[in-house]
Amino acid sequence: MLGYEFMQRAFWAGGLIGIIDPLLGVYLMLRRQVLMADNLSHVSLAGVALGSVLQLNPALSGFAVAVAGGLVIEQLRRSYRTYSELPAAIIMTTGLALAVVLMSLKQNLSKSFSSYLFGSIVAVSDTQLRLIAVVAAVGLAYFIVLRRPLYSLTFDEETASISGVRTGLLSFSFAVLTGMTVAAAMPVVGVLLLSALIVLPRH
Repeated sequence: MLGYEFMQRAFWAGGLIGIIDPLLGVYLMLRRQVLMADNLSHVSLAGVALGSVLQLNPALSGFAVAVAGGLVIEQLRRSYRTYSELPAAIIMTTGLALAVVLMSLKQNLSKSFSSYLFGSIVAVSDTQLRLIAVVAAVGLAYFIVLRRPLYSLTFDEETASISGVRTGLLSFSFAVLTGMTVAAAMPVVGVLLLSALIVLPRH
């Protein structure tokens, strides 16, 4: 079975996603940001649609838009601390609406979007596999090097700030990593199942 190149890509993609997604899911649950992955998957879908309309690489455009979406969510979360559900509602609806509008611009685009909605592990391209490998390597290095500041930030942000942790920079970097992970995993897992993959195994 592994003699076929597409099965080799599927094996590596599934293995790498299986390593990085659980690590990310632990911190998302502890920080009560479980909907962030779902939000960014919709934003990444809009990025894929934008890339297809502009004749760019959909994987790279979805990646870039997801990272930008992560930064916007974190900025909104810090601006509206009392109403923490606002960023989720704003980003999810905006991303989904933008994806639908962009899909309507090209008639043949909606057919190829089923693979992004439900994922297709056997259809992983070389570009997507490289992207997943880079994200997995960056994510592992991130969690290893910054595990202590992340623990402090996750359980008590105010105490972490007093103890010298640059909470703002760390929170924004975590949002960027979340966007990168979501965008990399979306073609394999799919928009509809991505948040479940990240959240459910942690219960």
